[in-house]
Parts: sequence; C-alpha cells; structure tokens
Amino acid sequence: EPEDAGVLRRAVGSVVTLDLERNGEVADSDFLRELLRGAGGGALRRLNLAGTAVSVRLFEGEDALVLAALGGLRMINLDSCPSVSDAMVAGLVRVSPWLEEVCLEDTPLSGLGLRGVGRNEGEEVTRWSGVKAGAWTKMRRLCLNFTRVDDDCAEHIAKMSMLEVLELDVPGITDTALAEIVDGSRGLKNLYRLDLSNAKISDDGLAEVSKLTALEELEICSGLVTDAGVKHLEPLRNLRVLNLANNRITEESMKQLFPLKIGAENSAEVLHPHLRTLNLSFTQISGTHLVNALREGAACALSYLSVTGCELSTSVRRVLLEEVGQLAGPRSSDDYVGPEKKVLVFGVEVGDE
Repeated sequence: EPEDAGVLRRAVGSVVTLDLERNGEVADSDFLRELLRGAGGGALRRLNLAGTAVSVRLFEGEDALVLAALGGLRMINLDSCPSVSDAMVAGLVRVSPWLEEVCLEDTPLSGLGLRGVGRNEGEEVTRWSGVKAGAWTKMRRLCLNFTRVDDDCAEHIAKMSMLEVLELDVPGITDTALAEIVDGSRGLKNLYRLDLSNAKISDDGLAEVSKLTALEELEICSGLVTDAGVKHLEPLRNLRVLNLANNRITEESMKQLFPLKIGAENSAEVLHPHLRTLNLSFTQISGTHLVNALREGAACALSYLSVTGCELSTSVRRVLLEEVGQLAGPRSSDDYVGPEKKVLVFGVEVGDE
C-alpha cells in the first residue's frame, strides 16, 4: 500500500534486485520514488517494472537519492508498460547510462528516445573500469520486440558494440538498418542471439548476418528469404537454433545447410555440427535432402524439427519418423517424441520437453 512506502524505503537500502512486476502501486510515482530513495545508496542493480504503469516523472526531477538509485542500475525491464514513451526512454538513457540489459518489448517506443545513446554528457566515468564511456555503450542485452522502432534507430543501436542479445522482432526494421548496425558496431563480435522474426529482412540482410560469426540463435521469418540468402549462413558454424519459418526456401537450402560431401574419413561433412533446433514451418521444402542428411549424419545434432505446413510426401514423413527413433508415444496426432527427447512436428508447433 502507498502508506507502506516509508517502511519499505528503510528496508531496501541494501537491496540489489527490486521486482515490482505488474504491481499496480507503481503507477503512483511518489510510491516508487520512496522505494528508490531507500535504494539511493547505490546497491540497486536490477529493477523489474514489467506490466506496470510507471510514470515518465520517475526520470525527471533533481532528487539526488532517486537519481543515485537509477544511476547504478545494470538491468531494467519495462516489458508491456503502456506508459513508456520516447521521452521516458530518453530520460532513462540520461539517468541510467551504465545499463547492460534493457527490455522495452511491447511498448509504444518509436526509437526517438534512443538518440542519447553513446553520449557522454558531463564526462562521466564508469564506476567499474575508470574509463570514460557513452551512455548504454556497455549494453549486452536489448529487446525492442513489438515496438514501433524503424530503420532510424540503427545508428543508435550500432553504438552498442558489446551486445550479446539483440531482439528486433518489428516490421519497421529492414536490410538497411541491419547493415548499419553490423558495420557501425564493428561486427558485433559478442552477439550470440539475433531475433529478426518479423523484420523485413531479405537475402541482402542475410549477407550482413553472415558477418556475425559468433551467432548461436537466429530467427528470420519475413517471407523474403530465398535459397540464395541461405547460402550466406555457411560461415555461422556455431548455430544451435535456426528459425526460417514462412520463407521461400526449397530443398536447395537444405543442401546448403546440410551438404553431403564425402570427407577423408568417408563420412558426411557436418557444416553446422551444433544445430539442434530447426524451424522450417510453411516453407517449400520437400524433405528429401533432409532425410538424406539425417541418414548420413550431416544433421546429427538435430533434436527439434518443425515442418508444420510443409508439403511432405507420405514416404518422407515415414522416413523422418524412423530417423527420430523408436517412438515413445505421440503427444498429439501430428507430434512425436523419440527416446532421446527428439521432437518432430508435422502439425501444430510445440516445444521440446
């Protein structure tokens, strides 16, 4: 309750993580200010406000204790906060420059609030290294899924060269933005997860993705990728998760992903030895090369395969089931689980156990 704020303020002085997800009282900026004043000693590192109606006023004003609490943050979650605006994010960039993890998923952000990224107003000095750095340039995880950002935000994201996870599941992002982010950030050498599910990424965009050789998880479901684009995935030898659902790819793409070249030891060359999860739903594959890849060991690591909506012959389906192994029993009429928890999906997509 709001009247408890003073008691709570005294109790949170050494709190490192403050989780207020879906807490209705957060709409009362005075309540939250009291909590943050209690954390003004600088111990607070993680703040979860997901699903709340946090006010932009939180990032305004001159309350030294509140600014100290926000200034020490390394993570903030504003997922599904309807009051998030460009003005609020601009304030967050200003008062919380050392953030390493930010989630702004499903908010009305247009990207204008990111204009302060990289600035070093006041010549602040980072607390852990003693070197000067611009705001948000230590960012490791950034989620902008289901926001209103577009290509204009690329120049700001490009300043976050230490990113490990970047989630841009938004239709306003195109190949142009992707090229600017990759080139402007000097290659995002630490990036291991890239979600561009509904971004307007085509074969040209995959050419940019090919430079991100540390990638382990990639999702592109724009419907604009063809077999020519899949060729660009060859350098990504660390892939574990690949989602190409809804794209215009055929068996030629399967040959690119799982070549059946014979090596010196008379065995198939495994181009993507770590690829465990593959989503090919609603593509144009026939499954014939995939069957051969499984038989020859070129797809030896696969434990989850989705071919929902693909026009596979009865014989291909039967062989795929055989390659999954002795069935441990169906979870649905279109979904089967093998003894090693391998999952093959013909109908409704489900997750692994």
